[in-house]
Amino acid sequence: MNKERSNNYPKTVSEFLHKIVSFIIREQPDSTEIFKLLTRAIKNCPINQEALKEAKPYNLIVICDQNQGRSQAEEAILRLIAQTIGLPLNLVSAGVNATPEKYGGKPGPIVTGKLEDLGISMNDATVDQLKESDIDENTIVLALCAKENIPDHVFRAKAVIAGYI
Repeated sequence: MNKERSNNYPKTVSEFLHKIVSFIIREQPDSTEIFKLLTRAIKNCPINQEALKEAKPYNLIVICDQNQGRSQAEEAILRLIAQTIGLPLNLVSAGVNATPEKYGGKPGPIVTGKLEDLGISMNDATVDQLKESDIDENTIVLALCAKENIPDHVFRAKAVIAGYI
């Protein structure tokens, strides 16, 4: 692999997730293309299995505006990746202005359909409002909404990783 091409791979989990979610939502590829992308990306991420065995679970919450698409997709994909590599996570998603009434309390049909095409069941997924109690000093937040929409209490978290799709 040449050096120029290797620089195109994501360097962080956040960048990795944003690329995958953008690809799924915007391009709506078939599941074969998605699995190729996931497989290629995971193979290029160095993983220390011994360190993972000793790791304590991370508390991670993925937030977006409505908890209808982006945060649901990132939660599901991150959960799949974490299970694949053995990363211990306490993982949820929520919306800063959740809209559970929109699709009967479920994520949007495009995201649900694409994830189910991948074999990721969304049957138990619900649209949830972000609460102050969801965030503490040990929580890592992946924020997929404009900074001005992020409530102040989110910044109590151990880390806030902001990425806007």
